[in-house]
Amino acid sequence: MAHATSSGRRARYRAEHGTPPSERENEEARQPLARRRPTLTADLVYDAFFGGGIGGSAIALFFLVMDVLEGRPLYTPAMLGSVLFTGVAAASVETIRLDMVSFFSMLHFATFALLAGALSYVSRVSRAVEGHTLVMAAMVFSALTAAILVADWLFMPGVVEALGYGQVIFANVLTGLAMAAFMKWSHRPGRYGGDGGDPEVRG
Repeated sequence: MAHATSSGRRARYRAEHGTPPSERENEEARQPLARRRPTLTADLVYDAFFGGGIGGSAIALFFLVMDVLEGRPLYTPAMLGSVLFTGVAAASVETIRLDMVSFFSMLHFATFALLAGALSYVSRVSRAVEGHTLVMAAMVFSALTAAILVADWLFMPGVVEALGYGQVIFANVLTGLAMAAFMKWSHRPGRYGGDGGDPEVRG
């Protein structure tokens, strides 16, 4: 009898006021971020800029450390730039050209900005991705590994062998974790509204 009375009260409340706030909050929490808050260009630009900077810096710093330990600082970006922009063989690169370092670095960070923007968008529209660090890290790792293998096959032959397969895999794992950690922080509950924060105010 008490259950029937409670159900009747809920039905009358819905008829007069709509869905109770607590039920609306629970329903919103189960929706992807893109449904809880409309996607704003500024949000994607923010994630692309900082996420790309973090990811691009992580992999660049890793190879910089490797180059320093081998006694040839900046060899990796110089080699990649020389192969990509001048067409020389990866194994034949011995001179570290700062112009090649600069050209490749600009392309490098632009590419990571696009990757971070794409990851941000996917994590906003998919509840299976949003907030799951390992899932996002695996996506970044897969994208980076596929990209370097395709590049090595099509227009940068020999670069993976020159870098070392083990170093490429480790660098991609490190970068994936760094970018995923940033995205989880950037999309944390309360930051975009619908999770206990004002939709127009960012935490």
